[in-house]
Amino acid sequence: FLDTQRGWATGMEATLLQTTDGGATWSKVQVDTPKGFALAIYDVAVDGNSNVGWAVGNNGFLLNSMDAGQSWQ
Repeated sequence: FLDTQRGWATGMEATLLQTTDGGATWSKVQVDTPKGFALAIYDVAVDGNSNVGWAVGNNGFLLNSMDAGQSWQ
């Protein structure tokens, strides 16, 4: 969690979930992956001071956010 309200959860098949209400509800974040590429996202970290975030998965898969996790590329 970035603070008491904003956090992320990761999982199989490029699952990246986001909450903005302390975990009461979760929404799936759209993650672009190569067609037919099955991957797990293992961890996510967002720096609240710089708004930079990284998500890491298998096979060296990386996602980057420059807006505190609002979008991922």
